[in-house]
Amino acid sequence: MVVDVIDGKNFVKYQNSNDMKLLTNNEDEAFGILSSDMSTIWHLEGLLDPPENGGFSTVAAVEISEDEAKALREQLGDGEPVENPEEPEPEDPGTEEPEEPVMTPTEMRQRITELTATVEDLTQHNEMLEECLLELSEIVYA
Repeated sequence: MVVDVIDGKNFVKYQNSNDMKLLTNNEDEAFGILSSDMSTIWHLEGLLDPPENGGFSTVAAVEISEDEAKALREQLGDGEPVENPEEPEPEDPGTEEPEEPVMTPTEMRQRITELTATVEDLTQHNEMLEECLLELSEIVYA
């Protein structure tokens, strides 16, 4: 279901000390995103938890092409969500490359953690192999 098409990212954070919701450019401190008509704040999947008792609906953001955005804006013209949006026809179907899925900040952090662990394992393995090579070199050239 598509509820809105947003140009840019108007992230929203919660300032606990003043019990206020504020716009921010920093995705890491945000819990949500502001709607295109600036009337609704949605909790954005993968960001911080929203303030308690805020009644925020959780949504997922998906990056789309300008053609898709234009087609969806037309379908959303009456202000109601679009259940099954129509896919826009590509201008030149033979040249369009498939889009990679966009990862949420949480998915990126998890992937970075996994890759860091893999690099550490490979570094240890490489060091062990270098030691073996040096030992074999001593035997061969002794």
